[in-house]
Amino acid sequence: FRRMRRKPLNLDSTSLWDSQALLFRERGLDMREYTKLIREYPELLRMDPMLIAGRLRLFEELGVSRPEVTKLFVSCPSIVSVAESTLRSRLQFFKNLGLSETEAIKGFSLAPRLLRTSEAVLEERFTWF
Repeated sequence: FRRMRRKPLNLDSTSLWDSQALLFRERGLDMREYTKLIREYPELLRMDPMLIAGRLRLFEELGVSRPEVTKLFVSCPSIVSVAESTLRSRLQFFKNLGLSETEAIKGFSLAPRLLRTSEAVLEERFTWF
């Protein structure tokens, strides 16, 4: 996750965590999966559930099924910290190479660094296609 400016959490309140647990439960994650995700990526506890939901909804708007978006998030939680403009830019880059949006999204789940790599580097590495 890249460092994002956030206001400090009120650690006396569990409403943020309750909201996250509800969001993940609605997406089909059971408590065991949620606990594992939080253990591996504790920085998720600092993220606004509305931000997470909005980023996941963006993938759905791009044509990725809800179960696939959830699977992508579980395998690569950092997708929620990628700016919408960056995501659209990377999708367009791979569409220009001949991939569908679904193929590009699956590529992101297999190699999440593709979302963090600059377009200049991507062009240098993928122009041989």
